[in-house]
Amino acid sequence: MKVFLLGFMGSGKSTIGKKLASKMNLEFIDLDKLIESEMECSVQDAFALKGEHYFREQETKALIKVSKQENVLVALGGGTPCFENNFEIISITGISVYLQLEKVDLYNRLSKNRGGRPLLMSLNENELETYINSTLDTREEFYKTADITINGKDFNAEKYQILIEEINTHDK
Repeated sequence: MKVFLLGFMGSGKSTIGKKLASKMNLEFIDLDKLIESEMECSVQDAFALKGEHYFREQETKALIKVSKQENVLVALGGGTPCFENNFEIISITGISVYLQLEKVDLYNRLSKNRGGRPLLMSLNENELETYINSTLDTREEFYKTADITINGKDFNAEKYQILIEEINTHDK
C-alpha cells in the first residue's frame, strides 16, 4: 500500500502523516526531508541557491523513488502534485488523500509559523493572505482530484479512523 498526503503547506501533512502511518503500520516519508537528505541542504537553501525550478526537478526524482516503494505513507510538499507529471505518478502508484483546510485556517497557521518555508519568508501579512488565496485557488485543481478528501482541521481519533477506513476501501 502507498498513501500520498497532499494539501497546502501548513495543512498538517507531516503531523497527521506520522500518526496515520503509525496506526496503519506504514513507513512514514516526508518528501521534503528526503529531498533535503539527498541534496545535502535544506529546501530553503535549495530555493535560495538554485531556484524553484531546480528544487521541482529534485522533487520529481524523489517522488519517483518513493513511488516504487511499498507500505509507505508519503507527506508531499504543497506544490508536489502541481508540477511536472507528479500527479499522474501519484494517481497511478498509490492512494491520494487531500487534507483540506479553509483559507482562513491556513492563514492562521502559516502566519504563526513561516520558518523553513522559502515561499513565505519575505511576505508581510497582506502578501501572505494574497499568496495563500491565489496559490490555493491554482493548486486546488490538483488537490480536489485526490481519491479521498478530508477536512484537516481538528484531527482527532474519530477522523483518523474514518480516514483509515476510506484508505482501505481505495487500496490499489
